[in-house]
Amino acid sequence: MPKLQLHTKILLGLVAGVILGVLANRLGFSGFVVGYIKPLGSIFIKLISMVVVPLEGIAIIWGAERILDMCRSVVNVTGDASCAVVVAASEDR
Repeated sequence: MPKLQLHTKILLGLVAGVILGVLANRLGFSGFVVGYIKPLGSIFIKLISMVVVPLEGIAIIWGAERILDMCRSVVNVTGDASCAVVVAASEDR
């Protein structure tokens, strides 16, 4: 059997979740879903939030640091070039 791609697995999971949700509602399992499945879903979403929010903050800080690093590099290169021009001009006198 060929290996399914990630987007196909995600789509199949979404479709299966919708089908199971509709079946649970029609077959009278809504109390079970609300009592047992919903708290597990809430816990899962909170755990995802606990992981994702710090990662987003780190990514923003890392991106800003890279921009500042590039600015430092530009300043260093510009300073080196300026000093080289001044030294070359002073040697011509």
